[in-house]
Amino acid sequence: MIDQLFCIPYSTYEKYEKGDLQTRIFDDCDQVAHMLVYTVLPVVQVLLSVAFGLAYVLIYNWPMGVFTMLWIPLFTNGIRNAPDLFRKAS
Repeated sequence: MIDQLFCIPYSTYEKYEKGDLQTRIFDDCDQVAHMLVYTVLPVVQVLLSVAFGLAYVLIYNWPMGVFTMLWIPLFTNGIRNAPDLFRKAS
């Protein structure tokens, strides 16, 4: 990102006030950090919890684990179709 800033023509810097470009850069970095912390991290946490929970069930009671795995396509199909069902209901 720093290399890209050095490639920008000097006239671009003259258009903005002193701290304007710096503020824009830091705001963008803050938005990326916010997205990582509040959206990506919870999704990864849920996926890991499901994976380890399923592995735990498969290790300690494999028939129950297989039964649980049979329900996964049903739930994923329901999650995919949920927005359509809500649109039809409203």
